Amino acid sequence: MRSWSCIVVALLWTSAAWSATPKCRALDANDGALILELANRSASKCTAALTAAMKRRGCAHAAKGKHVEFTTQYDHPGVKGKLTTLTCGAVELPKCRAIDVKTHATIAEAAQKSSARCATLLAVEVKKERCTKGSHGKKIQYKTSFEQRGAKAKRVAVVCK
Repeated sequence: MRSWSCIVVALLWTSAAWSATPKCRALDANDGALILELANRSASKCTAALTAAMKRRGCAHAAKGKHVEFTTQYDHPGVKGKLTTLTCGAVELPKCRAIDVKTHATIAEAAQKSSARCATLLAVEVKKERCTKGSHGKKIQYKTSFEQRGAKAKRVAVVCK
């Protein structure tokens, strides 16, 4: 009788272990300390929930552009952990503006890290804004204003085609 009870207890214990929901964990990237642990049968859903929770947790009071790094670990069979980096908030790119020479009103804006690329995008935006069918061959003059470091304001002219 005692042996049967041991077998029944062993079977119940092993079936409970098999039916346990697999977990995914967020570990500190530097020392491997446990930060957060979630359980879900699907590895992809577990990863999505873990990433969202880590973003809420790490970016709650952080400045825009701050990076949160953690390593993932899984109980799911066949899934390997990896180093994950999240960026808090959206980093705003510096802007450049086209200012009408005569009226001093802003014609268009573009955002880009590079001032040269921003000036190119700005010329396209000015053409979209000011060039119409009736302004074929017309010259549009504007002054550029940059937020990028080291970029100087210039006077530019665009010809409508």
